[in-house]
Amino acid sequence: MVVYRSFHRLAYTLRTDDIDFAVEVARNCETDIPEILRKLEYLPLMDLDGLEKFIKGTFSIEFLVHRQGGKDAPYVPVKKMKIRALPLPFMSMLYLDPITVDLQGFSIRIPGVETLFLHKLIVAQRRIKESKKLKDLDQCKSLIPVIDAQKLAAIASTQQFSKNTKAAILKSVEAIGYSAFL
Repeated sequence: MVVYRSFHRLAYTLRTDDIDFAVEVARNCETDIPEILRKLEYLPLMDLDGLEKFIKGTFSIEFLVHRQGGKDAPYVPVKKMKIRALPLPFMSMLYLDPITVDLQGFSIRIPGVETLFLHKLIVAQRRIKESKKLKDLDQCKSLIPVIDAQKLAAIASTQQFSKNTKAAILKSVEAIGYSAFL
Protein backbone atom coordinates (compact mmCIF):
# COMPACT_ATOMS: atom_id res chain seq x y z
CA MET A 1 0.00 0.00 0.00
CA VAL A 2 2.95 2.31 0.54
CA VAL A 3 3.79 2.08 -3.17
CA TYR A 4 0.17 2.59 -4.26
CA ARG A 5 -0.19 5.53 -1.88
CA SER A 6 2.92 7.14 -3.34
CA PHE A 7 2.24 6.28 -6.99
CA HIS A 8 -1.47 7.23 -6.99
CA ARG A 9 -1.34 9.90 -4.26
CA LEU A 10 -3.88 8.04 -2.12
CA ALA A 11 -4.92 9.00 1.37
CA TYR A 12 -3.99 5.85 3.26
CA THR A 13 -2.25 6.13 6.60
CA LEU A 14 -2.07 2.60 7.98
CA ARG A 15 1.58 1.64 8.34
CA THR A 16 2.92 -1.88 8.02
CA ASP A 17 6.10 -3.50 9.24
CA ASP A 18 6.29 -6.17 6.58
CA ILE A 19 6.52 -6.55 2.86
CA ASP A 20 5.31 -9.51 0.87
CA PHE A 21 6.93 -10.37 -2.46
CA ALA A 22 4.80 -12.39 -4.87
CA VAL A 23 7.03 -14.81 -6.72
CA GLU A 24 6.17 -16.20 -10.12
CA VAL A 25 7.78 -19.62 -9.94
CA ALA A 26 7.78 -19.86 -13.74
CA ARG A 27 9.88 -16.70 -14.17
CA ASN A 28 13.47 -17.32 -15.10
CA CYS A 29 15.29 -15.53 -12.31
CA GLU A 30 18.31 -17.10 -10.69
CA THR A 31 19.71 -15.24 -7.71
CA ASP A 32 20.58 -15.86 -4.10
CA ILE A 33 17.89 -13.82 -2.36
CA PRO A 34 18.97 -14.84 1.19
CA GLU A 35 22.51 -13.65 0.48
CA ILE A 36 21.27 -10.32 -0.84
CA LEU A 37 19.12 -9.87 2.26
CA ARG A 38 21.99 -10.87 4.57
CA LYS A 39 24.11 -8.13 2.99
CA LEU A 40 21.28 -5.74 3.85
CA GLU A 41 21.47 -7.03 7.45
CA TYR A 42 18.26 -9.08 7.38
CA LEU A 43 18.31 -12.22 9.49
CA PRO A 44 16.58 -15.40 8.34
CA LEU A 45 13.89 -16.71 10.68
CA MET A 46 12.38 -20.14 10.06
CA ASP A 47 9.10 -21.20 11.64
CA LEU A 48 8.33 -24.73 12.80
CA ASP A 49 6.87 -25.65 9.39
CA GLY A 50 10.03 -24.58 7.55
CA LEU A 51 8.73 -21.31 6.11
CA GLU A 52 11.43 -18.66 6.11
CA LYS A 53 11.05 -14.93 6.70
CA PHE A 54 13.76 -12.31 6.83
CA ILE A 55 13.78 -9.89 9.75
CA LYS A 56 15.52 -6.58 10.38
CA GLY A 57 14.45 -4.93 13.62
CA THR A 58 10.66 -4.96 13.58
CA PHE A 59 10.47 -5.19 9.78
CA SER A 60 9.99 -8.51 7.98
CA ILE A 61 10.08 -9.78 4.40
CA GLU A 62 8.14 -12.80 3.23
CA PHE A 63 7.74 -14.46 -0.18
CA LEU A 64 4.40 -15.70 -1.56
CA VAL A 65 3.48 -18.01 -4.45
CA HIS A 66 0.22 -19.13 -6.00
CA ARG A 67 -1.26 -22.20 -4.35
CA GLN A 68 -2.23 -24.83 -6.89
CA GLY A 69 -5.41 -26.00 -5.15
CA GLY A 70 -5.71 -28.75 -2.60
CA LYS A 71 -4.38 -28.61 0.95
CA ASP A 72 -1.91 -25.95 1.93
CA ALA A 73 1.72 -27.00 2.02
CA PRO A 74 3.68 -25.06 4.64
CA TYR A 75 5.97 -23.68 1.93
CA VAL A 76 7.07 -24.06 -1.67
CA PRO A 77 10.81 -24.14 -2.35
CA VAL A 78 11.83 -21.71 -5.08
CA LYS A 79 15.21 -23.24 -5.82
CA LYS A 80 16.40 -20.69 -8.39
CA MET A 81 16.05 -17.95 -5.77
CA LYS A 82 17.02 -20.10 -2.78
CA ILE A 83 13.89 -19.15 -0.87
CA ARG A 84 10.83 -20.83 0.62
CA ALA A 85 7.57 -19.14 -0.28
CA LEU A 86 4.16 -19.31 1.36
CA PRO A 87 1.55 -20.76 -1.03
CA LEU A 88 -1.70 -18.78 -1.05
CA PRO A 89 -4.82 -19.01 -3.21
CA PHE A 90 -5.60 -16.39 -5.85
CA MET A 91 -1.99 -15.16 -6.08
CA SER A 92 -1.80 -15.81 -9.83
CA MET A 93 -4.36 -13.09 -10.53
CA LEU A 94 -1.90 -10.53 -9.20
CA TYR A 95 0.29 -11.15 -12.27
CA LEU A 96 -2.48 -10.35 -14.78
CA ASP A 97 -2.02 -6.61 -15.27
CA PRO A 98 1.13 -5.48 -13.50
CA ILE A 99 2.54 -1.99 -13.61
CA THR A 100 6.15 -0.94 -13.17
CA VAL A 101 6.91 1.95 -10.86
CA ASP A 102 10.13 3.70 -9.99
CA LEU A 103 10.53 4.22 -6.28
CA GLN A 104 13.64 5.59 -4.59
CA GLY A 105 15.96 4.44 -7.37
CA PHE A 106 14.36 1.02 -7.79
CA SER A 107 12.13 -0.16 -10.59
CA ILE A 108 9.55 -2.59 -9.19
CA ARG A 109 6.64 -4.47 -10.69
CA ILE A 110 3.41 -4.38 -8.69
CA PRO A 111 -0.10 -5.64 -9.39
CA GLY A 112 -2.39 -3.22 -11.16
CA VAL A 113 -4.76 -1.42 -8.81
CA GLU A 114 -7.82 -3.28 -10.08
CA THR A 115 -6.16 -6.67 -9.63
CA LEU A 116 -5.02 -5.86 -6.11
CA PHE A 117 -8.50 -4.54 -5.30
CA LEU A 118 -10.17 -7.73 -6.55
CA HIS A 119 -7.66 -9.89 -4.68
CA LYS A 120 -8.27 -7.99 -1.43
CA LEU A 121 -12.06 -8.25 -1.88
CA ILE A 122 -11.68 -12.03 -1.96
CA VAL A 123 -9.11 -12.56 0.79
CA ALA A 124 -10.83 -10.19 3.22
CA GLN A 125 -13.69 -12.64 3.64
CA ARG A 126 -11.27 -15.56 4.15
CA ARG A 127 -9.47 -13.91 7.05
CA ILE A 128 -9.72 -15.54 10.45
CA LYS A 129 -8.65 -12.43 12.35
CA GLU A 130 -11.23 -9.67 12.15
CA SER A 131 -8.47 -7.02 12.31
CA LYS A 132 -6.85 -8.37 9.12
CA LYS A 133 -10.21 -8.50 7.38
CA LEU A 134 -10.89 -4.87 8.31
CA LYS A 135 -7.41 -3.88 7.13
CA ASP A 136 -8.04 -5.52 3.73
CA LEU A 137 -11.41 -3.78 3.40
CA ASP A 138 -9.87 -0.45 4.46
CA GLN A 139 -7.22 -0.88 1.78
CA CYS A 140 -9.97 -1.56 -0.78
CA LYS A 141 -11.79 1.62 0.28
CA SER A 142 -8.62 3.66 -0.17
CA LEU A 143 -8.16 2.28 -3.71
CA ILE A 144 -11.69 3.16 -4.89
CA PRO A 145 -10.77 6.66 -6.19
CA VAL A 146 -8.31 5.17 -8.70
CA ILE A 147 -10.28 2.06 -9.72
CA ASP A 148 -11.31 1.81 -13.37
CA ALA A 149 -14.62 -0.08 -13.09
CA GLN A 150 -14.49 -1.35 -16.69
CA LYS A 151 -10.96 -2.66 -16.23
CA LEU A 152 -11.97 -4.30 -12.95
CA ALA A 153 -14.91 -6.03 -14.63
CA ALA A 154 -12.67 -7.19 -17.50
CA ILE A 155 -10.13 -8.68 -15.07
CA ALA A 156 -12.86 -10.36 -13.04
CA SER A 157 -14.33 -11.86 -16.23
CA THR A 158 -11.03 -13.67 -16.92
CA GLN A 159 -11.31 -15.58 -13.64
CA GLN A 160 -13.33 -18.69 -12.88
CA PHE A 161 -14.62 -18.03 -9.39
CA SER A 162 -16.56 -20.54 -7.35
CA LYS A 163 -19.98 -19.63 -5.99
CA ASN A 164 -18.37 -19.07 -2.55
CA THR A 165 -15.72 -16.75 -3.98
CA LYS A 166 -18.35 -14.74 -5.86
CA ALA A 167 -20.32 -14.45 -2.62
CA ALA A 168 -17.17 -13.28 -0.81
CA ILE A 169 -16.59 -10.58 -3.42
CA LEU A 170 -20.18 -9.37 -3.10
CA LYS A 171 -19.96 -9.34 0.69
CA SER A 172 -16.77 -7.26 0.53
CA VAL A 173 -18.08 -4.72 -1.99
CA GLU A 174 -21.22 -4.29 0.11
CA ALA A 175 -19.08 -3.76 3.22
CA ILE A 176 -17.09 -0.96 1.56
CA GLY A 177 -20.00 0.56 -0.36
CA TYR A 178 -18.56 -0.05 -3.83
CA SER A 179 -21.72 -0.37 -5.90
CA ALA A 180 -19.96 -0.13 -9.30
CA PHE A 181 -19.07 -3.82 -9.05
CA LEU A 182 -22.49 -5.18 -8.04
